[in-house]
Amino acid sequence: MNPYRLCPEYDTKRFFLRLVRTEDAQDLLRCYSDASVVARMNSDACTNDFYYTNIEQMQQAINFWLQEYK
Repeated sequence: MNPYRLCPEYDTKRFFLRLVRTEDAQDLLRCYSDASVVARMNSDACTNDFYYTNIEQMQQAINFWLQEYK
């Protein structure tokens, strides 16, 4: 399977891994709005610092990630 045509999904007893969705914004904002967590993220060669303080910023980031995936 080509992951650039269809993102694989992994489902185990401990987690479910899938492509991000715009409706994930509220849950992701809990992580990306915490400065102590963001300080530990690997953002090598990325376009920003991954620190988002509102839902609109988080939604824009998700839309960017999805566009880059395409």
